[in-house]
Amino acid sequence: MTSSENFEIKETTIADIHAAFQAGTLTARKLVKMYCDRIDAFDQKGPAINSLISINPRVMDEADRLDGVSNPRVWSARYMESH
Repeated sequence: MTSSENFEIKETTIADIHAAFQAGTLTARKLVKMYCDRIDAFDQKGPAINSLISINPRVMDEADRLDGVSNPRVWSARYMESH
């Protein structure tokens, strides 16, 4: 996986996400957007599984905050070290 454009959320693992953060090819904002797009495609549209009651309306703000607070490579590495 060399870029977030090639990043397939449905085929990924936690380790893949952390590797993309550490490589600098994925940001929290891009990851959250991919998940939100997937939720949008399946929850109310498409099969309309209605699995979520709500999504934090400020989820993108929080993703931007994470991207700004620290380089995702740093917080990803800290997470991997602790698990």
